[in-house]
Amino acid sequence: MSESLVHESIDILTKSKFFGSKEKLLDEAVRTLLEVKPSFKIEIAVELYKKGTISMSRASEIAGVSGEGFKEILSSRGIVRKVKAPTNEKMKKEVDLILQR
Repeated sequence: MSESLVHESIDILTKSKFFGSKEKLLDEAVRTLLEVKPSFKIEIAVELYKKGTISMSRASEIAGVSGEGFKEILSSRGIVRKVKAPTNEKMKKEVDLILQR
């Protein structure tokens, strides 16, 4: 399908009763694409994780794999996992809480 035909199709579908806006059409198109090509979910999850937009837990959920499975995907791509250390203030609060017991 040529690019101009794609754009014309988007315009037609946007103006139809099926989709009220281009955003709704694109949302449905991406959802359908991800159902047909689930490997794309992994690509999205990896990129969002690398940018720091989402946590590893959320990334594994989006990718449709376990936490360990997502760690393996990162490792196979040479991506270093990000581990956030608690702040000194948070650590002090937790230590104080433990000592109060």
